[in-house]
Amino acid sequence: MSRGFIICCAVVVGLVTLMLLGVTAHRQGWLNPPHTYDAQRLKLARGQMHELAAQWVKEGKLAREDGWVYTVDVGHLLMAAAISGDVKLYESLRQYCLEHLILNDPARPDAQDMVIWRYQPGVPADASGTTETLRVALGFWLGAGKFQRAADRALAVRMLKAYARHQSVEQNTWLIRNYYNLGTRAFATNSFTIDYAPDFVMEVAEAVQDEELKQVAQKSYGVIHSAVAPCGLIYDFIQPEVATIIPSQSPVFGPNDLVQLSNSAAIAEHACQGAPEVGRTVLHFALVRLGDLRLYFLGRTGEVPFRRPTGPEAYTALLRLAVKLDDQVAVRRLTPFVTDHALAFASKPYAPRMFLASELMLALEMVGE
Repeated sequence: MSRGFIICCAVVVGLVTLMLLGVTAHRQGWLNPPHTYDAQRLKLARGQMHELAAQWVKEGKLAREDGWVYTVDVGHLLMAAAISGDVKLYESLRQYCLEHLILNDPARPDAQDMVIWRYQPGVPADASGTTETLRVALGFWLGAGKFQRAADRALAVRMLKAYARHQSVEQNTWLIRNYYNLGTRAFATNSFTIDYAPDFVMEVAEAVQDEELKQVAQKSYGVIHSAVAPCGLIYDFIQPEVATIIPSQSPVFGPNDLVQLSNSAAIAEHACQGAPEVGRTVLHFALVRLGDLRLYFLGRTGEVPFRRPTGPEAYTALLRLAVKLDDQVAVRRLTPFVTDHALAFASKPYAPRMFLASELMLALEMVGE
């Protein structure tokens, strides 16, 4: 069974879960937060999410309901710990990454410093994860700056160099290949636009004067620009092989023209420095629909294909995007939604528990006071 098939199944299951959660949230009124920004309520929500996440990390409860620890969750928690200045939490997550998620086997130089996409004790790692590498590397980079850790800075650079080894040109399309199969020692031939974070890669490239990483960042901005749908959201898939069957088909697209709002915000969030106009368009698209956000929209028209509310993950990504764009009006409009979701979650956690905890905690920590 290929990793791609497993990922597709996991994505489908996750999206169904989130769609059901969205319906439940809508019925329970979680999507009707106070209309004004409340600093005290924000502080309460941030404190509760931080305490809950720290407790789960201390107890080793990092796995989602299917038994796997997904690296993207750990990466977001690592980033949040660094931003908050919680050195104890950061150290715990950092050690977990070193022991379980970052590959460092002298017998496997081909995979050195790659980051696996998920982990379960006793199960051999099957593949790297490019989004996961970016999130863990950013966590280490932020921690290095916050806590003055030169070793973490150096490791973050090495992880990005491993990420750069995923680059290729397929059917005249430059891309970061989605994963490296550790069993077959072969790279995937497709990509997802969530696999790019040009702002971070460019920041590191300029800090350490690395020309290769600078080129990766510049090309990544190009990928994101090419993925903007007519409605202003961002298509998710990059599949160059489609050109061998349908030459007129763009290699960047959404199945049935679907675009996912939370992914669009998360992609734009990591390209605000070099492509702020993309982020502003995504943010505007959401703000004019705020309070009635949907999981999917049609890329060509922005219409709603089916009536499925989104879950907290769209609001958290949009809030982070607003923070990165320094749009304080948007921050104050979005914060009450995330605050309400966080307080509801902290009082009664629900699946996918670890994913939502990491999303909520990171967004709240990024808002600041």
